[in-house]
Amino acid sequence: MAKRFGLHPFQAALMLVATNILVHTSAQAIDAFEIEVYDAAINEPLQPSLELHYNNVLEGHTVPEYPNEIPPDHLNHLTFEPALGITRYLEVGSYLQFVIDSHGEAYWAGAKLRTKWVVPEDTWQHWRLGVNFEVSRISHEFEPDAWSSEVRPIVGYETGRWAYYVNPILDWSLSGGNGVPDFEPAAKIRWDTGIGFGIGLEYYGDIGQLNAVPAVSQQQHYLFVAGDLLNGPLELNLGLGYGLTNASNRWVIKLILGKALPRPRRSP
Repeated sequence: MAKRFGLHPFQAALMLVATNILVHTSAQAIDAFEIEVYDAAINEPLQPSLELHYNNVLEGHTVPEYPNEIPPDHLNHLTFEPALGITRYLEVGSYLQFVIDSHGEAYWAGAKLRTKWVVPEDTWQHWRLGVNFEVSRISHEFEPDAWSSEVRPIVGYETGRWAYYVNPILDWSLSGGNGVPDFEPAAKIRWDTGIGFGIGLEYYGDIGQLNAVPAVSQQQHYLFVAGDLLNGPLELNLGLGYGLTNASNRWVIKLILGKALPRPRRSP
């Protein structure tokens, strides 16, 4: 059961305002806590960082799809992601996840651990390759199966002002189901405006289990118009997404805000 925190409505409002300033449900559902296409960038060795992920389901499903689910309509998903570079090709991180509903109630929604392996960016001029592994424990109110794991290949190509990334994600339930993964592709295309930010499109989907792909209307597909701050002191991604099928939530907004933290000082 998710742990509920009794926030006063004013406190909840302040928390949401601060978030904006600083910045599956069923077998076919994208990760509501991390709407992001991974690139192959990682922290330098011993470089810590912190990211804040926030998204709000402006218009979504209002009827539970399994017992005890809290429907996603008007839910605010808030995730804190600390990470640490280990080597030039390895980074580790975690996700601490919370939900605030439309009544101002806050819930602890679970946690994830991840390792991200990449080919160093200076290996090739244009290609970017990597893979991310995750294991998660999510509260039943937000996922039907508590334990799950994810394998996320990362394939990218950057040339001139254009960047293209694809994440053909496989997601396994570790505490239910039949052991067959869901296929959850994600992709991104971005154009660098040359004035400090990039604009583009992001796609997220859940096709379903590979041995029994449902009809397209029962799959989730989202298209986001998104923007990124490039080469600034902060990592910033903003997006507005539209659900393309009946199984998808209709409108979602998202924000990712990241900051590299000071490295620990070495003893003299």
